Amino acid sequence: MKLNLLGFVLGIIAPGNITGNVVQDARSDFRALPTAPGAGTPNVQTLTLNGSPDGGTFQVMFEGVRTAAQAFNVALADLAAALNALVGFGVNTVVVTGTPGSSYVITWQLPQSRPLLLIPADGMKLTAGGVPVATPTVANSTPGVDPDALGTPTNGLVKALDTGHLWENTGTITAPTWSDLGVLL
Repeated sequence: MKLNLLGFVLGIIAPGNITGNVVQDARSDFRALPTAPGAGTPNVQTLTLNGSPDGGTFQVMFEGVRTAAQAFNVALADLAAALNALVGFGVNTVVVTGTPGSSYVITWQLPQSRPLLLIPADGMKLTAGGVPVATPTVANSTPGVDPDALGTPTNGLVKALDTGHLWENTGTITAPTWSDLGVLL
């Protein structure tokens, strides 16, 4: 099966043909990587409410911005909404799983390597039997890893030097997603 690529990818690949998984390319303006580009991994943190609280509230802070006070047993979706409401986050940037009132596993859906520091801001309002309990703690369970070829524009190309395959970014410049176009001739 042959597919005419006239105008394909906004001119990044000149007119040519794809036959099976072999790509003809009249241009060479693509980035090269030693291997196929990777998608990256999200940063995962665990927020633990220490001392088995049965009452009170807590807050968490990211880059100097605090969430509103959260009940000791805040629902997973409500804590996710509070974190997503922080400066610079979009809807569903943060997903929260875990056990309400005990521990919350916070997954930052954007792959990135910079540490996402989530700091307990006000844990002393948590209580157990009316007595204050220890401040919540946050641990980095899985550090995030940047996707390869970060900065490649949508429809931009990367060549894997080990296999000769050409990869197209079908995602965005900040969150690339890679499609294998086949072997570059």
